[in-house]
Amino acid sequence: MSSNKLTTAWVIALAGLTSGCRVITVGVVTVAAVVGLAGYAVYKTGDVAVTGVGKAAQATGSAVSSGSKSAATVIFSNGEFQTEYAHDIRLAWAAASRALHLANFSDIRGSFDALSGELTAQTRDRKDIVIRFTYTAPQSTAARIRVGVTGDMQAAEHIHGLILRQLPSAVKEAQP
Repeated sequence: MSSNKLTTAWVIALAGLTSGCRVITVGVVTVAAVVGLAGYAVYKTGDVAVTGVGKAAQATGSAVSSGSKSAATVIFSNGEFQTEYAHDIRLAWAAASRALHLANFSDIRGSFDALSGELTAQTRDRKDIVIRFTYTAPQSTAARIRVGVTGDMQAAEHIHGLILRQLPSAVKEAQP
């Protein structure tokens, strides 16, 4: 491990020990998440970025995944923005479809069933948008959002925010 990565790991570990954070290390990916402290934080390690509000995360291989059902936790890895909505696949897909239409994206198409779904669209500058949904539990749907060929984290995060606004308000997730 390079000196810079080792220094970063030590700083994260010390901050975790002194502030009540839980630090989980697997290989070269180190993630710290404040437990119980509401706030927006971004931790970047290589090509992985994790955003979260008051939760622990678990690192596995080259990706980082949510340690609980907090819908505010997302992952950006290999060009895909990955998150989980606390809604069944039907509601998540419908909210995403409405969000794409309200944002005036073009060529919107898609379908879903009880286990998976997909929506595609295009931005004004002809970048492809692909949103894939996967059933994870009766009231939980995993979603992966990719904008463009190589992935655009900022655009995907914006689309995620648009989707959150379309979800039913009774159980709407916290938006960073």
